[in-house]
Amino acid sequence: LSYVDLAVELSSTYKLLKPHLEFLLYKVCFPTMCLTQEDIESFEHDPHEFVHRQNSPLADFYDPRMSAITLVTDLVKHRGQDVTQNLLGQMTEILQRYAATPPESKNHIEKDGALLTFGSLSKFLLAKEKYAKEIEGLLVTSVFPDFNSPIGFLRYRACWMVQQFSTVTWSDDGTNLRNLLQLTLQRLSDPAL
Repeated sequence: LSYVDLAVELSSTYKLLKPHLEFLLYKVCFPTMCLTQEDIESFEHDPHEFVHRQNSPLADFYDPRMSAITLVTDLVKHRGQDVTQNLLGQMTEILQRYAATPPESKNHIEKDGALLTFGSLSKFLLAKEKYAKEIEGLLVTSVFPDFNSPIGFLRYRACWMVQQFSTVTWSDDGTNLRNLLQLTLQRLSDPAL
């Protein structure tokens, strides 16, 4: 994926890559970004190691997940007109499908991957007004409920999303921000985190 990432900026190589963007994004990068069963077991049995691996500065060199994240963010940064709308639409569809699915059938890993995608693009999304104004709704509908999720790694991802979008401008009377602070403070005593 690091090699493919080099093709994003150069127009001559990007022309060869462009017809394969959908495959690259949704069949290669997104599944690579999603947690594996090994990641989940690590989270449940050794959460310190899980967090260490997720935040290691060396991960860029050995972790395929980081290579996939870098490729997706570079595609949005350099080829946004070809990628951004469709990517955000696909990730929003995943979150909506998750919300509409009965609890016993929810795909928690897929939701985590969608939130990871949004969070990885936070700088870009917050810098563009048309996306920045939608972030509050995303947080309220798709992240706030995860603070009380029975799934530990979704509670972790909710906290991570708050970090990624800490500079969001809240449009309401302060209720959402107060709720967010309360939810975050409750997670400080979460033994899984």
